[in-house]
Amino acid sequence: MTRKMFLAGPFKALVDADTHVMGDAAIDKYTSIIDFFETQGWDVHCAHRREHWGREFMEPSECGSSELSV
Repeated sequence: MTRKMFLAGPFKALVDADTHVMGDAAIDKYTSIIDFFETQGWDVHCAHRREHWGREFMEPSECGSSELSV
C-alpha cells in the first residue's frame, strides 16, 4: 500500500509580488522535503509544486477536493 501525505506550509507569503513565483531558496527547501519523502516511498501531494511554485494559483474550490483525496 502506498503511503500518502499532503505537505503543507506557508505559500502565498513566500511568492514574490513582482515575479509571482516563490524564491529559489524556498523552492529548494520544499523540493528537498518532497524528494526525501518520495525516496522513502511516500506519494507526496504538495500545493506548492502542483501550482508551479506560485505561477498557477488555483482557486480554493479547485484544490479542495484533490487535497481531501490524499
